[in-house]
Amino acid sequence: MSTLWLVRHGQASFLEADYDRLSSRGEEQAARLGEHWAGLDLRLDRIVAGPRRRQLHTAEILRDVLSRRGLPAPEVEVMEELDEYRSDELFTHLLPSLAASDPVVAGLAGELAGAVERAVLARAFDRALQYLLRAWIEGAGAELEMESWAEFEARIARARARLVGGGRGANVVAVSSGGAIGAFVGQVLEASPPTRLELGWTLHNSGVVELFWSGSRTSLSRFNAVEHLPPGPLRTYR
Repeated sequence: MSTLWLVRHGQASFLEADYDRLSSRGEEQAARLGEHWAGLDLRLDRIVAGPRRRQLHTAEILRDVLSRRGLPAPEVEVMEELDEYRSDELFTHLLPSLAASDPVVAGLAGELAGAVERAVLARAFDRALQYLLRAWIEGAGAELEMESWAEFEARIARARARLVGGGRGANVVAVSSGGAIGAFVGQVLEASPPTRLELGWTLHNSGVVELFWSGSRTSLSRFNAVEHLPPGPLRTYR
């Protein structure tokens, strides 16, 4: 039996000019996970991360903690297939395309443009993103120069093929983002596309999904484990 731990990256810099950067809280979340695993004497054969800085930095923090504690700490492998869906494309391409014909989207675009306070902007962003994602999985934007839902799903399937299968008794960690992990788990569970999206929305920063595999069979053991984080401000979704 082999084990794959999918880890959502630590808190990034939401609504900052450079989102793709761990906040100080995100760095602490990743370090606490590393310390938790070191306390369990976890010995890893592979550490893999998506290409985003927030994903790679989380993986490097985990690796550094394990190394300092004298545990095996393989070099972090970059796996492009573990990248998050391209939310920037949804806003730059799909939002204006749909806003021209969909009054709901036009209203959401207006909310985003008019938001000044951070809390108001965050709510408007979340509402717009969820609407755009649902339209995206139904095929909206297929004519635009952006990754389609089908292409995203195929990319995650390639990541699964590279991470799960072959070898026995392997311990693998893969750091990615909520949407990619939700799609990954959804494929394992054969869940509907909307459910795959919702799985990603429920993940905490540094939350852990544990999967077992043997041969061609993969099974979900735990979802969104956060016992390494005390209740309170370290348990974040953004």
